[in-house]
Amino acid sequence: MTGHEFRPDVIVEATNACDRVCPGCYAPNVVVEAGAAASAPGAVHLSLERLELAWPSDARIGKVSVRGGEPTLNPEIGAILRSLAERSAAVYLETNGGWIAPRHPLLAVLAELGCVVKVSLDKMHGTKAAEAERILSVLAGAGVKIAVAVTEATREQFESTRARLLAGFDGEVLWQRKAASLDDLVRPAIGVISAAGTLKREVTSMLEGPSLRA
Repeated sequence: MTGHEFRPDVIVEATNACDRVCPGCYAPNVVVEAGAAASAPGAVHLSLERLELAWPSDARIGKVSVRGGEPTLNPEIGAILRSLAERSAAVYLETNGGWIAPRHPLLAVLAELGCVVKVSLDKMHGTKAAEAERILSVLAGAGVKIAVAVTEATREQFESTRARLLAGFDGEVLWQRKAASLDDLVRPAIGVISAAGTLKREVTSMLEGPSLRA
């Protein structure tokens, strides 16, 4: 399926830490080196305990989106994904893909759980065609389900980027509207579990100020 917009029931903000600075990103990230994410000053990582306390247990959960920051920088990401897979019908891990390499231990966890890796491949995330091809090849080779997110301001720009980077990919491609205001952000049907472990209605956003809100 190509070009449809993505709307999960619940967004889980696994961390506010990210190892990239992407122009146009709405999230109030703490920029870190990938190897130092666990202890970087200002970094907040959602714990499995806080996730379980904040989970909307009385709701029927179809689709969950796990994001950040870069969610794979959370040291507990494997346990978080396992917990979410038990509580919902589909789990999407949203990532810039920088960690994806053959034999990375997280790949086996994702394949076992049936999680979908929703990897951002576009100009905003600095992706070149060769890098996109490499990432998709590694995921497919590991038996991981794949969705590709392309962030562009208009449908026409989305189609242009999709054709340039994903000419040989026939899987799920999602258009993410580039956020210029709060109205452009994805609105989950139920709510957002923040990295601080609080269930709220909307995503944390640079469009509202740079601090991490509970």
